[in-house]
Amino acid sequence: MKNKSNFYLGLFLVILGLLLLLDNLHYVDLNFYKMLRLWPLLLILWGLKYIPMQQGLRHLANWAVILLFFGLLLFGPDVRWQFSGPWNGHRWHTKVTFPDDSDTTASVAKDIFITAKISDDIKAAKMELVVPAVELQLGEPTDELYTLALEDFPIPYRSELKVFDSLAKIQLKPEKSSSYDLEAYNPTGTLQLNAGIPWELNIKSGASDLDLDLSPYHIKKLTVKSGASSIRIKAGNSAKETDIIIKAGASDITIEIPKDADVIFDVQNVLGAQEIEGLTETGKGEFRNKNFGKASKLIRIDISSAVSSLKVRRY
Repeated sequence: MKNKSNFYLGLFLVILGLLLLLDNLHYVDLNFYKMLRLWPLLLILWGLKYIPMQQGLRHLANWAVILLFFGLLLFGPDVRWQFSGPWNGHRWHTKVTFPDDSDTTASVAKDIFITAKISDDIKAAKMELVVPAVELQLGEPTDELYTLALEDFPIPYRSELKVFDSLAKIQLKPEKSSSYDLEAYNPTGTLQLNAGIPWELNIKSGASDLDLDLSPYHIKKLTVKSGASSIRIKAGNSAKETDIIIKAGASDITIEIPKDADVIFDVQNVLGAQEIEGLTETGKGEFRNKNFGKASKLIRIDISSAVSSLKVRRY
């Protein structure tokens, strides 16, 4: 080998090219901004070929630079790996997620956009979404797996995705559990889901305004845990059975239910005004629709709230 330093430079480029290929095939998710920040190591590797030193020491230095670059790129302190399946003879889907380096300053509100691509491996999805004190709406369906757009959001945010046995498990939450005063920012958010697969949603929020139109989606289960909030939910009938669970503080809650679905409505600890349309009380705190049991779709709703104004509408 005429020049072994050229060998190491070539090895570096081959490994980098393979990682970029895997990124294009969606086996890994590389952070290109992080990669650009590590470019000085390439200069070091290139410069080592011009420094006189013993051959053994040169080999050691070249390997050290290469391992340092890819070690920091793939296993640095701000990198989270998620290994996932399905495993049994199918493709091993690996998702690597990084925090957005441009959103690490909590003192200035920023716009944050998070998304994940859909794949043939994904047949259903389960999402945990933590959004403290945000005016959040569920928007129109997307061709991606999901998208989340947050505007004027002062908290560093992160996402995690695992796919195992055709189930995508998604976690979206603030980078750190800290106390933030969001009233000065009035952040807003829009969540969009893929309408081609069934979903389970678990939304945790503080003093929030939630507008959740479930009708375009196949929602198997929705859980909302919230503080003092305004909550509007429009249930759909795409799923054969849908469970809606709401645990809230002092909230104004409005729920719209399709008329062609059976409904079991259980209300506990509601001390405020109640307007329940089209349902008949069948027990303490339990309501059902007339002719229950004849519809092909069933919606179960469980509300536990200390002080609330509750309105139920049929559409």
